[in-house]
Order: sequence, then structure tokens, then C-alpha cells
Amino acid sequence: MSVSALSVGRSSGTSQASSSFITAAAATGTHQLKIDSYSLTKSLQRGAHIKSSNFQAAGYSWYINYFPNGCGRLIKRARGYLSLQLVLDGAVAATAGSVMAQFTLSVINSAGLQERTTARKSPVHNLARGGAAGWWFFKYMSKADLESKFRDLKDDSFTLQCDVVIIDRFRAVKAAPFVEVPPPDLHRHLGELLFSGEASDVTLQAGGETFSAHRCVLAARSPVFKAKLLGSMKEGTSTTNCAIGIEDIEPRVLQAVLHFMYTDMLQEVSKEEEAAMSQHLLEAADR
Repeated sequence: MSVSALSVGRSSGTSQASSSFITAAAATGTHQLKIDSYSLTKSLQRGAHIKSSNFQAAGYSWYINYFPNGCGRLIKRARGYLSLQLVLDGAVAATAGSVMAQFTLSVINSAGLQERTTARKSPVHNLARGGAAGWWFFKYMSKADLESKFRDLKDDSFTLQCDVVIIDRFRAVKAAPFVEVPPPDLHRHLGELLFSGEASDVTLQAGGETFSAHRCVLAARSPVFKAKLLGSMKEGTSTTNCAIGIEDIEPRVLQAVLHFMYTDMLQEVSKEEEAAMSQHLLEAADR
């Protein structure tokens, strides 16, 4: 269970961000209580209850008070209902101090599985020393619903499951410093390298125009250029600038292909040229 917070500050064109967390350590436990001779328990007076044996869950000792005909405090409102009270054992409650807990009660069906429609969950409750050390489910479930949903009450019995969550403590945790990573700009640097022609070691020729490029970039981006420049088809040498003629391609298309190979982005063109340029690029890429 945790709550996180993020703050951002800006000054002098820079941004700083930090984060922190409020978290809680929790322990959980489950106990199943079988109610035998259900039909006989209904003969108890209203407000009377049966106390279960103590059981251990989430590191504490508990017991359940089972009211087959409703609890005493709200006897009229709980008429026709099963009432249940989950209680932290008195001896433990006297020394435990404040215990924050949450409870879920449900019926186990004939297949041995939790019947989700019967699950009732309490809010997080503070079981303070000297105060109320339990939680009431005054109107847990009507007897009519129980008997209609579980007509096959095996051996005149049913089983309750109690899930306990103990929240140990809340504490603030300082998160690792947040580092704002700038967006990648490799494409911009490679685009500038193509535009400047610095350290170029290969020249591409098309339609009477020449374009300076870098064999390592071309080989990394195109298997055809890799074969020409680094493989058995390579032209020239690996230490001198070589020229490669590109046939049947317009200079502006070759320029657009190089721009894409270096930057992974298409050049900006007008709406009128967009369709034609896309077709030329597809044809060039297919060669």
C-alpha cells in the first residue's frame, strides 16, 4: 500500500523534479470457521451468540462471535440476518497498543472456493488499546439469502472465511533522485554530419550531381551499400574516398533517401510533391 508524490520546479530555463513515497508494511492471515448444526443455531434467542475458539492471523490472536439471529445492539435492524463480530483477543489488545486492521468475511461454497457475492470488507479500522478491539458485521447476510444460495448446506453446515490485513506502520520513503533525461538527438547530429560533409569517405553520383556520405553509416543502414562498400562487391579501397554511381534515380530522390538513412525522418516536402516523393522513395528502397 503506497501513495506517491511528484514535484517539479523550474528556474532559469532548467527543470528539477523529485519524488517521495508514503508506504505501509502489511501482514495478512486467513482463518476458516465451520458452523455445524446450522439449523440448531437458529433456535438461539435473538442477540445470543456463540464464541469461536481463538485463532492466529497476521501475527495476532482473534476470535469470532457468531450471532445466528442478529446482534444485541441493533436487534431490530439485524432481525433476519446473521451478525458477526471479529474480536482481537483481550489479553493481546491490552498490550498491543494501536493496531490498524482491515477484515473481509465470505462464505466458502461447496466446491471449497470463496463465494465472492458473500464477501463483505470493512474499512481500515484502528483497534486502539482500551477502545473497541473488534469489528462488527451487523447485517452480514440474511438467513434467507444464505439458505437460498446454499440449498445444499452440506451436513447442515457452512464455512466462513475471515481474511485479516494488519497495517504495521506508515512511513515516508525518499525516492532515488529523479534525473530528467533529454530526448535523443542522434538524428540531429547525423543530419548535421550529412549536411556538412565532414569526414566523408564516399561520394554518391546521380543525375550529374554528387553527394558526400560516410560508408559506415551507409553500410549500417543498407545491406546493398554494405555489400558494395564492405563486402566482396566493394568498390575502391577502405582508406580512400570512393565514388559510386546510382543509376535511374533523380538527385532529389537520392538526397531524400540519404536524409532518411541518416535521420530516420522524411524531408519536408509540399503537399503536391508528397505522393510522388513517397512513390520514388519506395522504388529506391526496393532496389
